[in-house]
Amino acid sequence: MEKNTTAPGSRPRLRRAHLKSRRGCRQCKLRRVKCDEVEPCCSQCHRQRITCGFQQHGRVASLPGVPKVPIPRSHQSEAVAQHSLEAILPATSPSSSSSPSPSISEEYGRSAEASLSDPSPVCEASLLTPRQLRYQDQQLRGLMAGGSLDNCLFYYYVNWCAWQTTRDTAAVLSWIVPRLAPASQCLMDATLAFAANELRIQHPGNALFVRASHGYIARAIATQARKLASGITRTNFESLYLTACMIAIHTLLQRRFDSTHSGEEGNITVWFHAWRGLRAITLARPGLYLDSSIACSFPPGGWQNPFKGDVDCSAIHPDLEFLLDALNEEHERRPLDYESHRHALGYISQVLWRPSRPLCVRFLVEARQPFIDSVSRGEQMALLITAVYLSNMQFMPGLEVFMPSVDHDWNLIARLLKPAYRDLLDRGSEVVANTYA
Repeated sequence: MEKNTTAPGSRPRLRRAHLKSRRGCRQCKLRRVKCDEVEPCCSQCHRQRITCGFQQHGRVASLPGVPKVPIPRSHQSEAVAQHSLEAILPATSPSSSSSPSPSISEEYGRSAEASLSDPSPVCEASLLTPRQLRYQDQQLRGLMAGGSLDNCLFYYYVNWCAWQTTRDTAAVLSWIVPRLAPASQCLMDATLAFAANELRIQHPGNALFVRASHGYIARAIATQARKLASGITRTNFESLYLTACMIAIHTLLQRRFDSTHSGEEGNITVWFHAWRGLRAITLARPGLYLDSSIACSFPPGGWQNPFKGDVDCSAIHPDLEFLLDALNEEHERRPLDYESHRHALGYISQVLWRPSRPLCVRFLVEARQPFIDSVSRGEQMALLITAVYLSNMQFMPGLEVFMPSVDHDWNLIARLLKPAYRDLLDRGSEVVANTYA
């Protein structure tokens, strides 16, 4: 006889087919809710902001690594850019510029999609709460478990990196770059490299982000070289310009990770060479530069006027005349390119008289080649002037993102200088500090 489980006078309960799985996470089983079995964090646990049962039982390993796949040899001019690509996935063909990193998609698939229509609120990196950091880590792990490195990095860039910049650059970095990047492979790779570098800073022990940072930026340089060889047009000028900007920023941010072994003085010229791509693109098509509101506003205020040339560097700041006297004495003792050194000293004087980020960046772009060669050879006077310039960057508002790299190279030059030049550096740094006080 079948047992009647329905109370008298009540409607019979209809049996519903439910899809709860026996393989669901423990949290969903305890809460008696449907689990979609998405690892490392199911949607129910993600919605409730609780630790998923999959994570509690150790079913999720650390972030997966990127398999090493040989990279085909490209054009000879791109050999330097391609040498670090052996640590990342194969480079895409030049024609595949409609989607970011299709080779990564083929390797992992695109089972996880990030919602980019509702970005996180504006916040500074130093003001992130522990809850926001946990949420960020949860989102990244969910995307990585879904198997898409490019989606993970692009999500992080849109929702975190772009909002950590100053307000005058946030419009370009958080709004314009993400919308131009999907149609430009070189800009997309530079964007992903920028995000990977930020994650490398936050997770210094994760080799995945180290490989991704080097690999994506190398591929961005290689792809940009191919596009520049095919010609700069009105349709690709802004994407190429922004790519050069992000490559320069990424290159300088990498200085914090450089080792301090022999031969470091030659690497200091990275501060000058990083911006040469911007200058070359601008001078190649100055008309397009002037017609582009993006190029003229980023970096903030523009970095140069291609028709104006160098600023007036004939005058020397009164408090820096002791450096001019040291330069004259050095010139009497041995031959050096006096004009290029005096030009650099005059430029630093202009930055002290008119402190501004555009003028500070312009010195890196417009420094003369003989002076850069002297820095590369490790000549004491050139290193001294460069260190005084880096002292300006230490106090320049809006350049805080470069502070670890600036401190790294300032201390490096201080160790390379002889005692007499070190005393001059301390005096010059004191002048700069008093100017910004």
